Amino acid sequence: MRSRKTSTRADDSAPPLLGALLRFSWQKLRESLLEALHEAGFADLNAAHINVFQYPSPEGSRPIDLAARASMSRQAMNYLLSQLEAMGYLTRVRSGQGTAAKVTLTEKGRQVGALLRSEVKRIETEWAGVLGQKRFDELLSSLKEMNGLH
Repeated sequence: MRSRKTSTRADDSAPPLLGALLRFSWQKLRESLLEALHEAGFADLNAAHINVFQYPSPEGSRPIDLAARASMSRQAMNYLLSQLEAMGYLTRVRSGQGTAAKVTLTEKGRQVGALLRSEVKRIETEWAGVLGQKRFDELLSSLKEMNGLH
């Protein structure tokens, strides 16, 4: 079997691959979300906090599940949850002795969730304007299919 030599150096002259294109789009989306949050008066939130509020809602979730969903360590997620709890966006509630805590959004936290959803819808409309509605619908359909959401 022939071994392939692979370069560890990126070829910056080559067009970006799928992973980079998805990351660029996510970063652009996240910047818009953070800007909308700050304009709406949630200036105490930062980009890392968006990981807690991402789809599906954190409501009723265990911190360990939120960490896995966000591809973060449990410690990092608990740090974010502690910050958000101190700022009044959520609480962590245990239903009994020895049970795992579950996240409950406060009214302030639900407002953030609604604002984020609304802002994503606005961005979708903006991107549909760039691509054209048909191509944008095809993009959404393809992404849903690839993620088993059809």
